[in-house]
Amino acid sequence: MTPKIFFALVLAMSTGAIGEMLLKIGMDQLGEVSINSFGDLARHPLIIFRSRVLLLALLFMATHFYSYLTLLSLADLSWVLPMNSISFVFGVLLAQFVLKEQVSAGRWIGTLIICFGVYLVASGEAKTKAAERARAPVVVPPTRSVG
Repeated sequence: MTPKIFFALVLAMSTGAIGEMLLKIGMDQLGEVSINSFGDLARHPLIIFRSRVLLLALLFMATHFYSYLTLLSLADLSWVLPMNSISFVFGVLLAQFVLKEQVSAGRWIGTLIICFGVYLVASGEAKTKAAERARAPVVVPPTRSVG
C-alpha cells in the first residue's frame, strides 16, 4: 500500500465514522423525522441548516466522499470497498465510548468478523496488474505524411 493510498484510506475511514456519529447526534437533537409524502422528501433536507452539528456532519461526510473518490482512482474497487468497511469498526467504537450506547455481544462479534475480512483483503494488492493494464493510456504512433 502506497503512502497516498494509506492516507486516503485513513481519511475516508475516520471522516466517515465521525460524520455518521455527528449525524446521529444532530438527529437526536432535532427529534424524529417521518416521510409520508414526496413533499416531505423535499422539506427534510432543509433541516440540515437548522443544526450546526448536522452542518458539521455534512462537512465530514463530504470529506469522506472526496477521499473515497481518491481511493477509487488509486486502487481497485474490490480492494477499496472492503477496506473502507473498517469505518464500521470505528463507528461501533464511537457509539460505545462517545455516544455511550450499549453495544451487544452480537454486534461486537460482527465487528470482529468485519476486522477479519479486512485483514484478508489487506493481505492482497490494492491494484491488480489487470486493472493497471486496463487503465494504461493508448499510445498512437505518429503518422507520416507522404509527399
